[in-house]
Amino acid sequence: MTSKPMHFFLKDTFPVCYIRRTSVTESGLTVSIETLPGETVLFFHMDSDEGREKLNMVGEGIKVCDYLVF
Repeated sequence: MTSKPMHFFLKDTFPVCYIRRTSVTESGLTVSIETLPGETVLFFHMDSDEGREKLNMVGEGIKVCDYLVF
């Protein structure tokens, strides 16, 4: 069994949650990352219908983080 790098696993598991940028703003707060040469930074919007479904966190009152940054 070969191992798969984590960034490939995340992009395969949460494809509709993947955001193709390194900055997000929500509720007046901004999170931004400047990458170094050769560095990979991925943002995923987890607090979405698709993200909640993939995490199996669907239902009233269930809290989930807004974003995952890898």
